[in-house]
Amino acid sequence: MAHPYRPGNNASAQEDLAAHVRPGPAHLSADFDAAVAALLTLTTLTGASLTETVPAELLDLADDVDPHDEFCYREVEAAHQNPELVSHAEQVADASYSAANALEQSLQEARRRAPNLPDVLSRPALRLLADLAIALHEGDDGEMHFADPFPQAGDLLAAVRERLPEHIPAVAHTPEVTTAVGRNTLRRLLSGGWGRRRLSGELGAAPSAVVLTQVDHEDDPRGSALHLLRQIDDIALEMHAGQRAVIVGPAQVLIDELADREADNLRAHLLRLDRVRSIIRLPAGSVPRRHNRAMAVWVLGATHPGVPAERRWTTVCDLTDRGLTPALCIDVVNDTLAGCDGR
Repeated sequence: MAHPYRPGNNASAQEDLAAHVRPGPAHLSADFDAAVAALLTLTTLTGASLTETVPAELLDLADDVDPHDEFCYREVEAAHQNPELVSHAEQVADASYSAANALEQSLQEARRRAPNLPDVLSRPALRLLADLAIALHEGDDGEMHFADPFPQAGDLLAAVRERLPEHIPAVAHTPEVTTAVGRNTLRRLLSGGWGRRRLSGELGAAPSAVVLTQVDHEDDPRGSALHLLRQIDDIALEMHAGQRAVIVGPAQVLIDELADREADNLRAHLLRLDRVRSIIRLPAGSVPRRHNRAMAVWVLGATHPGVPAERRWTTVCDLTDRGLTPALCIDVVNDTLAGCDGR
């Protein structure tokens, strides 16, 4: 016997479906995803209602917030006269309680459909990295600055924003946007409450910013350990003398024995610079989609100028079989600070 559908206690069930259902198969495309994401970003940054704003004004708003067309102008220009798409974006925002939350959900869904994801870290690993970066920040201008030369999907910076109190303004220094992934990342950061400055030239041009980044084999078609270590070498060379960095990458490159002699020599050179203050092997399972992928962290920075050479050290921490509990994360952060300050 068939039973009639009963909505239960959710009076807005039909509206909630908008967060998960598209208007039709014809819209199953990256362009559709980008248009919705751009419209969600626009309403987050301006507070404007998408359906109550005339198309010409939507385009003017996009020009106001994105005059250099880095994250939303071209998508809004292509979509602002499509009432079905604009209405869908507003329904998605309403169903997700906020446009910023809707954007985050849509970006995560698009990533799940991507066939070649880089190493997406677990939430506990992201929290530890964010806490390390925050603890290493030494600026005192009322803002906290973080630089990511390889932001990928923006996971690390998003984790920092989650860990910071809402009243503390944070500024992300990221490179010029040249790809669709980069536009999505910038949409995510700006909708998530970040201020943004374009990272041009060397990292040392933003001396108050803690560098927080993930280096990955996927950046090099050959999957070369040497290429990855060269990225780290570039970061070390570009940093201001007093700047600090948290770099995460494959443990097989950062810690384990290397078969490539040239890569092994470069890693030895980096360690001899006396800039590596802490080396951390992250717990097993830190990359949920690749359980056999071990990850590690290097913390770079100069020791306090008052610390004599004999009291300088590099802390080493193996968390392979440990769970990243709050207490353990505090211990790791404190040990890392000790390595930087010579306590």
